[in-house]
Amino acid sequence: MPPGRSRRRLWLPLLQVALAGGLIAVVFLKMENRADVLEALRAIAHRWPLGAAATLCFFGCLTVISLRWQRILAATGMRLSFASALRLSFTGQFFNAFLFGALGGDAVKAFSVARHFPRSQTAAAASVYIDRMIGMLALFVLALAALLARLDFFLRYRETRVVAYALAACVALLVLVLVMVFRRNLFEKSAWFRDLETTTRLGGMLSQLYRAFHTCMTHRGLLAETLLLSMVNHLFLILAAFLLGAGLQIRTIPESAPPRPPAIQAVTEFGTYLTLFPVINGISSLPLTPGGLGTRDAAAQMLMGVPEFNVPRSRAVTLSLLLYAITFFWSLVGGIVCATGGRQPAEGHAEDRQGT
Repeated sequence: MPPGRSRRRLWLPLLQVALAGGLIAVVFLKMENRADVLEALRAIAHRWPLGAAATLCFFGCLTVISLRWQRILAATGMRLSFASALRLSFTGQFFNAFLFGALGGDAVKAFSVARHFPRSQTAAAASVYIDRMIGMLALFVLALAALLARLDFFLRYRETRVVAYALAACVALLVLVLVMVFRRNLFEKSAWFRDLETTTRLGGMLSQLYRAFHTCMTHRGLLAETLLLSMVNHLFLILAAFLLGAGLQIRTIPESAPPRPPAIQAVTEFGTYLTLFPVINGISSLPLTPGGLGTRDAAAQMLMGVPEFNVPRSRAVTLSLLLYAITFFWSLVGGIVCATGGRQPAEGHAEDRQGT
């Protein structure tokens, strides 16, 4: 690779790291009680079973997304065992942390699965990005549902209004993409695309990518099934945040509220997390910083700190950083999986292997 091109490729990850560091610095500088971070960590250390349960929730996430990806591959005629899908998901998780975000992990995952399906390499690689897009769609649908259910809350404060408008724009963009996908194939309707497909190698690859995406999205029952699995995945993430919040002794119910039985109070608290964390996770999922570091922290302290909840910045940021620590822990586990053969091709569809 030419030195100039190599330097240009470094700009984006370096910019992402700088942005993450800058956001974290701003969040910490705005804290009024930085010593409370240590107190929060002591609190969850005394309640370590809650932290352990939150950590296991993320393993549940990896299990569900592996099953979702396996179903997408099966829809295009590629058979991959669940164990292989889980192993490659762990490998992708490792590179998510160490290749500057989800796009790096997805690229490694796509390369690994494409090697195993030599006659369907483009479709196999496309399955990774189809899987990512379905996960994003489910997250934004969940966030939109939270916004509509608590519209009065999101329109009440300046900070939440900005988030609501940005979320609405993201949902509109996703709807536009889906409308295009569910319509007749662009490569059949557009003369320009047909020419591009027949005259250039890039056009052929784009055509295969588009058709793989179109096949998955129009496969009977696949979209509903994968969206449902995605919802389960996001609920695991929200449950992890709720468990960590309980360990950090975060209260989102005002002190002036009348006393409630512990079970009712826990359900109410979880409802708050159902309102806020689809939005927080949606913001952190944007490929701006590695692993959402910095963006998640800023979103958490902004939304949890509004007068209705009045969660101290120190507690909200500690919660966010602990969520990142959990994902980083599983990334290290993914590194062990990768080192023990996670990047090796896994068993797949025999017909594809033989080229028949």
